[in-house]
Amino acid sequence: MIQTEMIAAVLHTLLAFGALWILVFYCWRPYRLDSLRDKLFELRHELFAMVEDKEVYFDDPAYWMLRAQLNRMLIMADEVARSIEALDRIPEDKDALVAAG
Repeated sequence: MIQTEMIAAVLHTLLAFGALWILVFYCWRPYRLDSLRDKLFELRHELFAMVEDKEVYFDDPAYWMLRAQLNRMLIMADEVARSIEALDRIPEDKDALVAAG
């Protein structure tokens, strides 16, 4: 009887890990990408609002450089999201880096 319970526990654990894997790879990553795109569109909208309020001018080279950079980031948002994800994995604690290396 105990072996049947252990097999059931192992199957439940495997099922939970499978569900977690599906959640992370098929739900969380697309959400994170959409969230990044939304934030970039919001920044671009704020930049345009600053032009409307005369805080920045259309003929300013900084405006065009920033807008071009935002457009490139929107086009390549998938790669930007992967870079951000890789940077998130780097520990901020110096002691953790020393202990790992």
